[in-house]
Amino acid sequence: MDECPQSYSSNAMDSKVIFNIRGSRFETLKSTLSKAPGEILRDLDEGSGFYDRAKQEYFFDRDPDVFNSVLNMCNTGLIHVPKHICTNLCKVEMAFWGVPTTVISKCCWRTYFQVDEETEVIEHLQENSQQVCDMSQALKFDSFRYKLWTCIEKPGSSLVAKMWYVFYMAAVFVSNVTMCLWTMSDFRTDHYLNTYAPNTFESFENSSVKWARLMLTDPVLSVLAVDTLCMLVFTMEFLVHFFICPRKYLFLKRPINTATLTVIFIMWIGFVMEFNKERMAINKTTRHFFFACKALTMTRLLLFLRLESQFRALRVLLKSIQASLLELMLMILTFAIAALIFGNMLYFIQLEETDGNDSVYIWVWWAIITMTTVGYGDFFPTSLLGYSVGVICAICGVVILSLPIAVISSNFSIYYSLSMEKGRMARLHKHHIRKESLADSNQSG
Repeated sequence: MDECPQSYSSNAMDSKVIFNIRGSRFETLKSTLSKAPGEILRDLDEGSGFYDRAKQEYFFDRDPDVFNSVLNMCNTGLIHVPKHICTNLCKVEMAFWGVPTTVISKCCWRTYFQVDEETEVIEHLQENSQQVCDMSQALKFDSFRYKLWTCIEKPGSSLVAKMWYVFYMAAVFVSNVTMCLWTMSDFRTDHYLNTYAPNTFESFENSSVKWARLMLTDPVLSVLAVDTLCMLVFTMEFLVHFFICPRKYLFLKRPINTATLTVIFIMWIGFVMEFNKERMAINKTTRHFFFACKALTMTRLLLFLRLESQFRALRVLLKSIQASLLELMLMILTFAIAALIFGNMLYFIQLEETDGNDSVYIWVWWAIITMTTVGYGDFFPTSLLGYSVGVICAICGVVILSLPIAVISSNFSIYYSLSMEKGRMARLHKHHIRKESLADSNQSG
């Protein structure tokens, strides 16, 4: 019975501490402040520079909402991040009060770290534009190079830049059309670029019609001329772009420029080989090499990626795919493992059901087609157990493909929304600068 009054007396003697946080009044006990992680609260006394002797309170010019969370942390041991406050501001306040990130409550992890993810996305979106801006600043003192650089790098900067951009993209479109026309018999003619030995034609007697058509005939002159002209446009544009660039390492480091250089190199190899088909037609190995090089000229489709400078959705799509490369790799790995498992299972299940012309590779092909829900129907199980495994294979394929795609679509949504907000801020900034310049001109006038 004697302990209760004594305990009550000791609690009553625990002195109160009054805080004025930007006009918001807080009262707490010294015992509560003794649990604070930072020295600024734990070691407060009347000799502190924050103490107002006239009002007998401590004044801090800090955010009151975060301070309230700090006081709650002193009682509970965990800090809860206010959702109505910017997380970056909360981080600054927590650093001031000496609150470590290790005491953030689990329910607030998403709120606390979301701003870091969004900051990374914005920096990723601004990466190329910042490099272009830095290079433009480096050319400010060279007016001719600066004009050329702006014309190529910023299609919307002037009428000439827009006209060049339209012409370049038209050349890309025409080049890809000529690549398709190159394979059509209506646009092939008797060979005029090469001189074949008489025995060359004999080696194609047992070959397919396509082999003979592509090796023993040449594209019509108009198709060849247009394709060559487009190739020269791409080459000259890249060379000019490269030589006027002030930082060539950063220029080549950009993916779009690396892709353009690769495309131009492959197109020139294909062009040279067109004039040396008589050597390529000697045996099957050289013919295969010739067609492999010609097939690689389809990489000119990558030049359409230049459209990303004008279309925000395409730029966001490429950035979101780049940010989701890890998820894509995990999806491919998981998909490959599942295909190998189901392919091997079906091979042994169908041992007595087929004519023996199949193999594990064939059934892995079947598993891939089934898991992607394509279902060509060229191979299929014929036993009850095989049907059961096929159903499981199809369900697993849907699950394996859908989960990573959800992550990629989420990344795209985040990138797109932040890209739209970035665009709005850029327009507001331009409008503000235009308004200030107009006001200055009116004052000077």
